[in-house]
Amino acid sequence: MKHMMVVAAIFMSFIFIATSAAQAQPNCITKAGYPAAISKKLLDQTIKYLAEGDYAALKKLLDTKMVFILKGGVRVYLEGTKFFSGEVKIRLPGSTVPIWTLIEAVDCN
Repeated sequence: MKHMMVVAAIFMSFIFIATSAAQAQPNCITKAGYPAAISKKLLDQTIKYLAEGDYAALKKLLDTKMVFILKGGVRVYLEGTKFFSGEVKIRLPGSTVPIWTLIEAVDCN
């Protein structure tokens, strides 16, 4: 009997998680052409190189694939915002790795 209750509880947990995941929808859409990075530090470095016009250093960052240019029209989740720095943390549906980009790079409704 106790074993049956544990199995039922686990089953109900899976149903709850699956239902919650199905209801959660990405709340932002990306805009094309903006830089993004796998860390805030790398995004800050990218912005610095862009501001300095150091395109050779920027190319090296882009070659690492840890910094890239966003495609437009991609639905993403908003994970966090740094208003004073003008940066946001977003995540692709199904991904566990957030990325950082500029606030202007996403349209959130």
